[in-house]
Amino acid sequence: MVFELHIWGPAFGLPSIDPQCIAMVAYFALAVPAKKKCSSGGEREQWVLVADSDPGRVPTNELPALWTGTRWISRFRNIVAYLSQYSAGEWDLDRWMGQKERADCIA
Repeated sequence: MVFELHIWGPAFGLPSIDPQCIAMVAYFALAVPAKKKCSSGGEREQWVLVADSDPGRVPTNELPALWTGTRWISRFRNIVAYLSQYSAGEWDLDRWMGQKERADCIA
């Protein structure tokens, strides 16, 4: 399965014109390995960027949105929570934080 990260399109040399989409691209770049080894010995993409200009093309009507192959997830926090659950915490960049540090980040 290849995750599709749908974001507002690029502008001004950045991957997206939207700050939340830029943050999501950065999170994916840091947390989710770009390629995964296949049982056949090769590698395949784990995620791809899909630049868009119409959030109406995704059922949630919001960007960024993640297509998992079976469902759509939108908004930064929701996508991060899904990635953490999907990877059993391996893709959670905040996994080293305690409750106090997590609360400080949210505040």
